[in-house]
Amino acid sequence: MTLFDRDDAGGIAASSRWLRSVSATTPPDDNPFSRVIWDRAGFHTSGKLKVPVNVTIVELPPYSPELNPAENLWHYFKSHYWSNRFYEDYQALEERAVESWRLVAMDPELMKTVCAAPYVERAISG
Repeated sequence: MTLFDRDDAGGIAASSRWLRSVSATTPPDDNPFSRVIWDRAGFHTSGKLKVPVNVTIVELPPYSPELNPAENLWHYFKSHYWSNRFYEDYQALEERAVESWRLVAMDPELMKTVCAAPYVERAISG
């Protein structure tokens, strides 16, 4: 069994817990639903995954990293923070990774821009 097996209990349990946390933090406003964009990793598509009723899963087509907002985020990190830099040691690299993650992840407007996925609205409304 590998980390990405469809029946990977750890991945399924972790994904289900994360979906519950998304569900719990979804504001009960006019549109009390969250949309989660996922690739087709085995534990994302398992029938054992527990998806809350107020969470919609938008599955990406196979082999389409260009549609995955997380891929845009990694590209942003590499181009703005990580590439073409010298780090004294692994600790320095790790510190820069954590620092840049905090800078970007704590800026909601930047996250919305970098991880924009305009095709999602079309996918869930049509």
